Amino acid sequence: TPNTAAPNPQRLAFSMGMKMRISMHGFLGFAAMTAANVREALTLAERFSRTRTTLLSLRSYTEAGRGVLAIENCDLRGEAFEFLVVTLFVGLWQIGNALTGRSLSGWVDFSFAEPAHFRRFANLVPGRMRFRQPQSRLLFPESILDLPLVSADPVATRLAREQCERELQ
Repeated sequence: TPNTAAPNPQRLAFSMGMKMRISMHGFLGFAAMTAANVREALTLAERFSRTRTTLLSLRSYTEAGRGVLAIENCDLRGEAFEFLVVTLFVGLWQIGNALTGRSLSGWVDFSFAEPAHFRRFANLVPGRMRFRQPQSRLLFPESILDLPLVSADPVATRLAREQCERELQ
């Protein structure tokens, strides 16, 4: 008999996030992967996220000894927003691990209620998750911001940043 069960959006979001690679993000990905450290990579992601999508913007900052990467100005709502946030946050964690050569951990705040069956996949990501928060954001020890990236290359970063500036225009 055919499987009539509804597709599980959380499983798909986690799966897509786990498969996300920096190379999927064009010149922004290239600029971020060649940055000197996590702080510079996040600054580039914040500045040039609009070259990849106009659905949202990113903002990075520090707060109470923690680094923060928050989603702002998102045009999506409901399940589409939840799907995007889970995919993006899992993907950014994967990318962070690859770029630093370390297993990173932190916390995640979600602005939405915990979706049904979410906990079945949550063990794939290290750290604490909180739901119904004022903003969807990643939080991590501030010291992570200064971790060097394994593929740092200042000349390549400059060239990729110039291309990102052209794309932004």
